[in-house]
Amino acid sequence: MIVATPKALAAWYKSVRTTKGLTQTEVADRCLMTQKQISEFENGKLNVTMSTLFRLLNAVQLNINLVEFKTNSDGRGQ
Repeated sequence: MIVATPKALAAWYKSVRTTKGLTQTEVADRCLMTQKQISEFENGKLNVTMSTLFRLLNAVQLNINLVEFKTNSDGRGQ
């Protein structure tokens, strides 16, 4: 899946977490965070550091695969 915005990342993360049958509390315990912080992250209300993002991804057994995107003539991505 290609995720291009923080909101899309949060929605995708929640989808993966629930598909795997994990509760917010279980993820929070794995990340040394609170359930409230997981909820805020999934609802786009909490900006996290890169290190926290990696902990969140690890908690649901995901990783990041960077993909270069093409740009338009005006320099914006497609």
